Amino acid sequence: METTGIFTFRKIDEIAARQMVSWQYDAPYDTYSCAPGELEASVQWDLKPQYQYYTVWDENQELTGQRAFDDESLESIIGRILEAEPKPVTELKPVTPIYTVPGE
Repeated sequence: METTGIFTFRKIDEIAARQMVSWQYDAPYDTYSCAPGELEASVQWDLKPQYQYYTVWDENQELTGQRAFDDESLESIIGRILEAEPKPVTELKPVTPIYTVPGE
């Protein structure tokens, strides 16, 4: 299990896989909904170790999605995110306040 920011990544398990394949989406994302006759095959697909599926959990420990990783490990990807240098500011723009002071 790895945590970055507010998200936690865990190796997928059968319970999470079954929960995710039961999700139904409205158009235009309904193409991601799993047909009832394909649920078991989809669960078994998600559990194949060669696909390296991880589940993504939010700060309330609710399942929010999944992510597959290729040859790069999750630890390596999170490490790159956390070690990334911030991008320098190349241009400053004037800021106009949007508040008023009573009595002015």
